[in-house]
Amino acid sequence: MTSMAAQKTIFKNTFPELGSDDLSGGREEAYLSLNLPIFITYSLIAVGYVILIYTLQYYFPIIYVSIITENYWGENATFFAYLITAFLVGRLALQRGPRFRRVVWVAAALVAAFIAFEEISWGQWVHKIGPPEWLAEINKQEELNLHNIEGLTKPMMEQSVSWLLIAWSMISVATLQVRRRFDFCPMTMGLPIFPLRLLPIAFVVVWVFMARPFVKTGEIGELALAILALMWASDLYAHFSHRSTRRLACLLRMRRTAFVAAVALTALSSLAVKVYFPGALSFRLNVTAARDYPDLGLLEQSHEIFEYIFDNPRYLNDKTLSNYQRLFGTAQATGSGADNADGGD
Repeated sequence: MTSMAAQKTIFKNTFPELGSDDLSGGREEAYLSLNLPIFITYSLIAVGYVILIYTLQYYFPIIYVSIITENYWGENATFFAYLITAFLVGRLALQRGPRFRRVVWVAAALVAAFIAFEEISWGQWVHKIGPPEWLAEINKQEELNLHNIEGLTKPMMEQSVSWLLIAWSMISVATLQVRRRFDFCPMTMGLPIFPLRLLPIAFVVVWVFMARPFVKTGEIGELALAILALMWASDLYAHFSHRSTRRLACLLRMRRTAFVAAVALTALSSLAVKVYFPGALSFRLNVTAARDYPDLGLLEQSHEIFEYIFDNPRYLNDKTLSNYQRLFGTAQATGSGADNADGGD
């Protein structure tokens, strides 16, 4: 039976470009370890995210609508989270290191960048360039993206992402269990394993997509998935960047910087949208008040949104008053206005 030292020698001779840091259980060992304090922190973030969304949905519906509105807080946060993910992983791919790992990181960066720009329809609302005719004919919303083409439904994509995430989690757990026994270096071989400390966030993503507990739950799940991607990328960068050290303070600083950048960029872009594109919020306020909240029997929240619309006439449209009268006049007892509400996804 080959000794552990002999296996390391064979592996090092097979991959001579690897530095001792990767083989000695340094950066890879630190990255793949549970790291209990950070695991607890990530678990609290996961629980806090769910509590925050529930609180906003039931007690602060105006803010909640701002999160689920197209080109606004939630969608912008998702965009910047993926964009920063692509930047961090792309920078890692430019470093010297194992060829297989760099190839995987390049692929991951390209996927993250693609998802980011798909999320905002490749900036269609900014440059005002519509999709080509062939795409407009098969796109349900006539937008410059692929995720709204006919035949693809939100539940279908969300279920697919959930099962892929479950499979990725199971592969990661299995790999972590066997890596020491067989002296296997998964990160060196290019396997995009994520550590066990990220599983609480992954669980939240799967739960949101499968249980669908929120109003326009897809946007909430997409934001949670983007947060997971950003946490993975910042974690990865903190451990494998040549600029980093293995000190806890350095690792925490790198993670914090990534999230502060995402929040700041989201705030700036969302404030700009509110000023220059008020129609987006007007549409979502009316649809959520007339259809989405009533669908869940949340008429009190629906009424609060209508009152906000009436207090801010710039958000009124030609169906606002009729939808309000239908819900809170003779039709209030029915508890749902979904069939007659104006709007769509």
